[in-house]
Amino acid sequence: MKVLVVSNLYPPDYIGGLELSAQKTVDGLRSRGYEVDVLTRRPPEGAEVPPEPHVHRLLCFTPEIADEELRRRHPRMHGWWPLYLRLRAARPNLPIVRRFLEDRPYDVAMFFGMQSIGPALFHRFDRAGIPVLWNMGDYFMLEQKKIEAASRLAQWNLSVFSRRWYRLFRSIRYDYVSFNSHFLESRYKESGFPMRHSFVIHRGIDFPVTPADELRLPRDPIFLIACQLERHKGIHVAIEAASMLRERPWSLRIIGDGPEPYGTEVRQRVLDLGLEDRIEFLGRRPHAEVIAQMRAAVAFINPPIWDEPFGRTSIEAMACGAPLINSDSGAIREIAEDEVSALIYPKEDAGALADRMARILDDPSLRLSLARAGAQRVQEAFTIDAVLDKTESVLAEVARLAKA
Repeated sequence: MKVLVVSNLYPPDYIGGLELSAQKTVDGLRSRGYEVDVLTRRPPEGAEVPPEPHVHRLLCFTPEIADEELRRRHPRMHGWWPLYLRLRAARPNLPIVRRFLEDRPYDVAMFFGMQSIGPALFHRFDRAGIPVLWNMGDYFMLEQKKIEAASRLAQWNLSVFSRRWYRLFRSIRYDYVSFNSHFLESRYKESGFPMRHSFVIHRGIDFPVTPADELRLPRDPIFLIACQLERHKGIHVAIEAASMLRERPWSLRIIGDGPEPYGTEVRQRVLDLGLEDRIEFLGRRPHAEVIAQMRAAVAFINPPIWDEPFGRTSIEAMACGAPLINSDSGAIREIAEDEVSALIYPKEDAGALADRMARILDDPSLRLSLARAGAQRVQEAFTIDAVLDKTESVLAEVARLAKA
């Protein structure tokens, strides 16, 4: 089977879990003998990206506008302007895709994140007779449909100022859709999203789970967070929780970057609380370094205040033997069991988070039991081999359905 993966970004040019999932899928399928190519955006100016024969960095990229910035700068266009930009992103890319697909007979295409290169690229694949498996790792397509359906102003603006692209958007078909959790799949189904066939392919790790004898080793009281510095990620909640534990010895490391003004706000909050000697912002770090930090952390905190579809860093931390402390959001109960393989606290409740952090610090036996159960859970359900087995099955089913 010959597969093409299409993605906004592709490592080492990436933002987060979605792009890493694309890369792991590509590398895994290629290791199993599949012919897999990648089509993604051109490298940013000045960026050094090592050449890979199967990775084609050709597409133009339309940057997203951060939600907070859009509300501040363009309050009257907030409802429909992001959708307008996403539709128009396809304009320079449609001819690029048409030329690329000439004499390239792919059996199936997988779309990983299309916001900034344009979901209307679907039509080029449809004309070429290539079935598309949409990989939904977030609410992007659902939000687009909601914006378009809920606002008459949005519909009017789009039909007047972007008629062609709006028509292309409305005629996209979602025949085959894969989700990274049953939770996210249920959200799309409840909304009436127009898909014919849906599948669930969880994310997985591609490194060894920490062995049991290493889990017993003591760890310094270092908590770790690794995510984009965005409000919905809830870093401010973790900072408030940490401030309630001043009497105990601990430090908190935060890996990641993100759009302003949130990054400045959380850094300033650390200064206001007088915690600058205990909370460190490390910025963006290579994935290998993030994993190394997880292997050294006494616990990993994932504090989102939104319904996270699937927390890749959550399963990575569990695999590294860092007990997981996670807000009760999204698919977390699909990933871990409270008080067994993780400690789960009510979303946005800094006091409850502080309580879970204190328990980890005060009870080494709890830390060890959570680490063991978390590592076992990942080994059973979230390895890259399990993900690839499911991916192979879904791709074969898509190819079969497309020919039926």
